[in-house]
Amino acid sequence: MVARNRRVAGVEIDLIGFDRSESTWVLAEVKSSASEPRPENRLGSRQRRRLERACLRLGMEHPVRLVVIAVDLRTRPNRVEVFELE
Repeated sequence: MVARNRRVAGVEIDLIGFDRSESTWVLAEVKSSASEPRPENRLGSRQRRRLERACLRLGMEHPVRLVVIAVDLRTRPNRVEVFELE
């Protein structure tokens, strides 16, 4: 993990990591919900475009992966899933 709640290209990124094994930046958007069973569905097209803009900025030096971390707060323990975005 490199940073959390960091601004890149005017976009706040929840989590930024660097995968040394692949020499890749990893930008993570965290979505949680206590009422919706699929919190990852809350990532709208406008927000996704903004995240992609941040990926372009970071991708100048290393490849970038964009992931959504979905946390279902209705379950105990909370269900956490990671989704790679294309």
